Amino acid sequence: MIDWHQMIAPEARAADLLASACETARTSVREWIAGVVQGLTGNAPLTEMLSWSAKEEAARAWLADPTTPVPGLLAGEAQVTGEDPAVLAARVVAIADAWRAAQAMLTGLRRRADTALAKAATPAEVTATLQAIMADAEGIARKLGAD
Repeated sequence: MIDWHQMIAPEARAADLLASACETARTSVREWIAGVVQGLTGNAPLTEMLSWSAKEEAARAWLADPTTPVPGLLAGEAQVTGEDPAVLAARVVAIADAWRAAQAMLTGLRRRADTALAKAATPAEVTATLQAIMADAEGIARKLGAD
């Protein structure tokens, strides 16, 4: 005996295939972005990354008024590395600015991908959309020096 309740209508099957293709494409974009971020952050541990905003803030404040004592975050690192605190502070600010620019591009790419994939009506459109997004992603990678 056939259980007709388990039959999947062609429209439902097509919707499932489209949803699956979109999810796979979104995952591909996010994994690519995660790889670029990994390339930019290197092997920095999370605990170090969590200090970056505070270190940037300290570096900007100290560079604005270098007559004040070197902030502890910079002084401690400079003491261990042997760097001049002013050079370290300038490097921290330059890296922070570059990081923000990279994050803006990567966030824009993710959002554009999400919007474009939401408009795709077929798995073939999803594939074409993903190919276009990834071509743009490679251009972003070249700009970031992460290719």
